[in-house]
Amino acid sequence: MTTATLTRTSAQRRDLGALTGALYVLFFVASLVIAGALGPSGTVTPYSSDAEVQAYRLKDPARLDDLFRILGLLQGLSALALLAFVPCLTAFVRRYGSDAAAGMVRALATVAGALLLLSASTSWVLAQISSKAELSTYRAVSDLSIPSDCGDLLSGQLQGGVGAVVVLVVDRTLIPTYAV
Repeated sequence: MTTATLTRTSAQRRDLGALTGALYVLFFVASLVIAGALGPSGTVTPYSSDAEVQAYRLKDPARLDDLFRILGLLQGLSALALLAFVPCLTAFVRRYGSDAAAGMVRALATVAGALLLLSASTSWVLAQISSKAELSTYRAVSDLSIPSDCGDLLSGQLQGGVGAVVVLVVDRTLIPTYAV
């Protein structure tokens, strides 16, 4: 290989890394916006009574099914983009930080991507079972999606998510120069 080939390949990988990072953010933000726009009013939590959960899921079942399908798709695409972005992010931290910091970023971002993928899967399952399932089944799947939403927290909702992890891990003297 020539030097020009190595440079071109390196630039293509960097562009792919930037693209996957941007797609991750785009799909993740779209899932948050669409959930707020299409979701029925009110929320249910694992602490809600059975009557509240039943009323919520029967309020507009078709709309709720559509919402869960769209959320599953957008969160799944976001998770895949995040998992594809992990090597680029790890290389960035390794270049401007340390190997230990890069390992921590790789582990946290991979766990965040896996949990986000689990959250997308539970959204898809909720769309499939919707109002046809027994309340106990619906609640079990719904409650499973709550811990998997930790992937959402790790990946985007905690003060900048993975970007914040990079800023915390990279040497403080480099933050003003390289943090975006």
